[in-house]
Amino acid sequence: MGGLQIRMPDSVCDSKALKKSKVENHRIVMEADIKIEQAAEQVKTGQYLREGLNFVLHIKGLLGQCLSFYGKTAYDSDKLKINSDCTACGLCAGNCPTKNIKMADGMPIAGNHYTMCYRCISHCLLC
Repeated sequence: MGGLQIRMPDSVCDSKALKKSKVENHRIVMEADIKIEQAAEQVKTGQYLREGLNFVLHIKGLLGQCLSFYGKTAYDSDKLKINSDCTACGLCAGNCPTKNIKMADGMPIAGNHYTMCYRCISHCLLC
């Protein structure tokens, strides 16, 4: 059993007061990608990760999620909404780790596996 704590961009579209710059969001995502790649290499050698598996960190994570999303997700859905002014550059589809976004007829189409990792938003040219 293993666990890995990953910092991801937060509130990149929810609240303008909390919104980080596109450069900062990109840096956070790149750091997360590096950390995930390093963790995968450790697991391949039999070194399983123990980050975030203790009781205190579980409670902190649970409280953080509850406080962070309290009231903010009332109007969210499980499907990504793509704006009509999309330039169809394909960066969102290319950076989606779950392959939830596919390009069809030159436009991105969102599937039903939206995980709110915000990589699509962080790479979007319009955000």
